[in-house]
Amino acid sequence: MLRAARESTRGQVIAVMQPHRYTRLAALFDQFCTCFNDADAVIITPVYPAGEAPIPGIDRDALVQGVRARGHRHVLPLEEPRQLAPMVKDLAHPGDYVVCLGAGSITQWAYALPAELVAQHFHLVAAPVGMAEARTLEDAGPRPGTYSLTVAARDRPGLLSRIAGALALSGLSILTAQVFTTTVFSTPALVAALRITSDS
Repeated sequence: MLRAARESTRGQVIAVMQPHRYTRLAALFDQFCTCFNDADAVIITPVYPAGEAPIPGIDRDALVQGVRARGHRHVLPLEEPRQLAPMVKDLAHPGDYVVCLGAGSITQWAYALPAELVAQHFHLVAAPVGMAEARTLEDAGPRPGTYSLTVAARDRPGLLSRIAGALALSGLSILTAQVFTTTVFSTPALVAALRITSDS
């Protein structure tokens, strides 16, 4: 799978691996340590136990060290699921592939990742343009990778352009926008209801 991803993009391939079962990781440890050569970066999560008890020395940290010991230069441990989107945001650029591998809860993480990345990108926008007042994000319907984003912020010249530019730099497109201004506690405010997509 990683080789196919490598052959189909000029960007990076970022692998997110959730080992499934301690016994499987123990039995295939050497193979796991050498199977990420086609990935530019590897994020390794804690083992999904599937009801198994831990095996001493067979865990996320052992796998991280094993992959590094066999020559991979960019291997990162993931402490918990909520850290995945920030890690991917820091690693990925438009055109990169993120490949989630495993058989446990990683499937749900993969489905949730696009919306979480959109939210992460919007937090990047928030600090420089003063949008901390309000943000909401929700799935916009059956089209995968499409979300509704509502922003309320203190209005200032060029604010919407800066939001759109930051989203575009993050590989996100605005499909539709409804924008109006109002006054909140004597402060001019902009409210933007955006339909955005992470599709290329």
